[in-house]
Amino acid sequence: MHWIVNVVGVIIFALSIADIISVLMQFLKFAKVS
Repeated sequence: MHWIVNVVGVIIFALSIADIISVLMQFLKFAKVS
């Protein structure tokens, strides 16, 4: 049961990291354009 909680936590962590990276990439593109 504990490993399921760990897997869910890792998935949420990875998704949050992906969101942060995508936001940073959009910010960099916006900065380059302007």
